[in-house]
Amino acid sequence: LIRQIRHGLRTEAELRNAHAALQKLAMQDGLTGLANRRQLDAALPDEIGRARRNARPLGVIMLDIDHFKRFNDLYGHPAGDECIKAVGQAVLSCVGRSGDLVVRYGGEEILVLLPESDEAGAWQVAEKVLLAVRALAIAHAGSDLGIVTISAGVHVWRNSDPDVRAQSLMEAAGQALYRAKSSGRNRVYPLQPLVV
Repeated sequence: LIRQIRHGLRTEAELRNAHAALQKLAMQDGLTGLANRRQLDAALPDEIGRARRNARPLGVIMLDIDHFKRFNDLYGHPAGDECIKAVGQAVLSCVGRSGDLVVRYGGEEILVLLPESDEAGAWQVAEKVLLAVRALAIAHAGSDLGIVTISAGVHVWRNSDPDVRAQSLMEAAGQALYRAKSSGRNRVYPLQPLVV
């Protein structure tokens, strides 16, 4: 009977470990190893709630690889996958706090969630990421600079907007990214951090 109980406990522990491993896989992008949209969807409402309760800002950076379709057309999809992986790791290397979250948002878009980060802090992270991606020096004949670059849109939520929703944060960061792209790519928008 004791042997059966021990075996049952061991089996239960193995099942718990397997379940935890599956949950981790379900929250991770298969290509890059970054967090995926599912993890963002789970984390963002909690971060918004925490930011509200503590009256602290919440920074969001939306990043996109410049001229990525051209890259895929020139070098092929396997090279495109390697490019996305390299850029993802460069982004990850630029965020150091345990609460920061780097997410493969979709395709060649990456999102960085920066709890308790004001405009200047979020902007500095975005600039650091741009420099890190340029330093990879991944050849890109379809780009004006001849290397892979990214554009970044920065948005910071503050308590002055009490009705914030996850969707509105993503839209605001997406609009900032659009402005970065439409004003020449390979840049952060806003062009300088706002002082609040």
